[in-house]
Amino acid sequence: MHVSVSAEVSSEVEDAIHELETILSDFDGDWIGTIQSYELDGDFPDRPFTQKMLFRIDGEDILVGTENEDGKRYKMPYKWEVVRNKTQLLIYTQAAKDAWSESFVFTLTLLDIDEINLLWSRAVSNFHKSPEDPNARGFFQGKSTLKREG
Repeated sequence: MHVSVSAEVSSEVEDAIHELETILSDFDGDWIGTIQSYELDGDFPDRPFTQKMLFRIDGEDILVGTENEDGKRYKMPYKWEVVRNKTQLLIYTQAAKDAWSESFVFTLTLLDIDEINLLWSRAVSNFHKSPEDPNARGFFQGKSTLKREG
């Protein structure tokens, strides 16, 4: 018995696939979650910490912020670059001044229309600060699941 399999896809199926890809790649909106992270290498290796993070995504316009314990929100003062790949988004920045340099990378992947998995990396070196300062130098990494707000 010979079975023939056609590689042709109807236009209705193609339209449905395109619509699903569009829905699943919609990062636009406000996202919030808490990064569970560690300093990987630096002055205080393997010291855990948490940070509540906020992302406002509107096309190529990105706002990244933090929220402290008393609920106050702060915008991170960087220019963010964005790379999109269907259901994944890469957000990154680099900054420097005098003896300080820093880079942030956020890799986001959609779980569904209201949840994102996030992987965060940060590298910092600031030789103006004391080695006792936990933000003076090191590599940091963490993860979170972000929820869509509103």
